[in-house]
Amino acid sequence: MYKIMMKTVLQSTLHITLLFLSSYALSAQDCGKFLAENKTVSGTQVLSTEPFTVIVRGSYSYMLSFHSDEKGITASMYSKGGVIFNRDDEIIFLDANQNRKSYRFIDMGFKEKQGNTPVHYNILQLDLEAAKWLASNTITIFYIKNNLSNQMRKMTITDSRQLDLKRNAACFLKTLDQDNVKDIKLADANLRTGAKISNTGKKPISSTKSNVRAVADISLLNDEELAQLKEELAQLKEELATEKKRIKEMIAAEQSKAEEIKHSLQEEVAEARAQVAEKKNAFAQEVLEARKRKEEEIAKSNQEIAASVGEAKNRASTEIEKINLNVLEAKQKAEIEIERVQLESAKDIADARERAKLELKKLNEKMTLAKTEYADEIASARESSQGELTRIREEGSN
Repeated sequence: MYKIMMKTVLQSTLHITLLFLSSYALSAQDCGKFLAENKTVSGTQVLSTEPFTVIVRGSYSYMLSFHSDEKGITASMYSKGGVIFNRDDEIIFLDANQNRKSYRFIDMGFKEKQGNTPVHYNILQLDLEAAKWLASNTITIFYIKNNLSNQMRKMTITDSRQLDLKRNAACFLKTLDQDNVKDIKLADANLRTGAKISNTGKKPISSTKSNVRAVADISLLNDEELAQLKEELAQLKEELATEKKRIKEMIAAEQSKAEEIKHSLQEEVAEARAQVAEKKNAFAQEVLEARKRKEEEIAKSNQEIAASVGEAKNRASTEIEKINLNVLEAKQKAEIEIERVQLESAKDIADARERAKLELKKLNEKMTLAKTEYADEIASARESSQGELTRIREEGSN
């Protein structure tokens, strides 16, 4: 138990030390290398940070950069191979103390390409309070909320990326002229922990209780009751007109949003078609290159086979020439020996002739064997060349 308590104390001490060191590094760092732009245009500070990575996964990544100009304080969020950011979608940041703040995209979204990977990005509307919160808190998670499909994606930020986010926000805030910034105040961005996000609509037309007597015939009402009834009718008409106007505005807004979505989908379809065409061209080029490689391999194999056959022929011809020379030499020796033996007795001559005959027989057998070996080498070379050509053709057809 004592060891466990000591381990817990050491871990807590280490964590506090790391927080202190990171805070000290943030305050002492040179912010110049994190800034992409810092100038004054018509009396307005134009300040931007370099894009920095907050999420890296196998096939996608997300980046952020902070800005301040005549449009106020904003952040560009980049999605490389990830989801598309629509207007009115939200990014919900969660800090280490479980505080959540939500910010919305204010543009239709933009698209570019890095190599063959599409990069989508959009603008988050922030304010000075948001910049201060991001600079002074450790953001551990952010959620991407698609308000068209009502889907939520959770993105957990690693420790090193948490420090990058806090450092960049701190440098942005440190360089920002906070007294002269164009601060577009946002509605309360705080989200209560565990609170459900739901749509809220307008209140229905008021139905205040009338003081007019309920009668079967309107002629039974007195002048005061008639006047009150007319006033209530006028109020109802006014409220009805206001509600109609609000509904028309909502319909127009929804139609505008539908057109924007339709335009975005058309762009996505066009991009998908372009990618398909690009893939087809790349595949055709790969097939063409593969055929070219196969033809080169066949030509190389034919050259090697021809060289092998020629070498086999040369070796065989050399062997036959050697055998022929040996035969001639043997014949010469035999003739000399016969001439010498002829001077001897008839028996010796007969023996010499018999030995010469045997020698000639052996030489003939040796020459026949050499010819057979030569024929075998030629046949083997042809068989090898035929097998190699068959293998190459089979690979080419596959």
